[in-house]
Amino acid sequence: MSAEEHEDWERLRMDPDPEADLGYESSEWDVLSVETGGRNQRLFLPADEDNLREDAFIVADASALCDVADCR
Repeated sequence: MSAEEHEDWERLRMDPDPEADLGYESSEWDVLSVETGGRNQRLFLPADEDNLREDAFIVADASALCDVADCR
């Protein structure tokens, strides 16, 4: 890392704002519990149906999830 890159890194906030600093857009998601083949899974679906049509969804084993307050 160059000295300039290091200085840029040091200037970043410790707790960046997701939208202003990182360019993320917030969206609402619905979470469904699903059991298939004896596996407890969670299905995350966007609340906006247009996003669902764009294949925006997540399927994850329940064991893969954690509360971010507990996983720091």
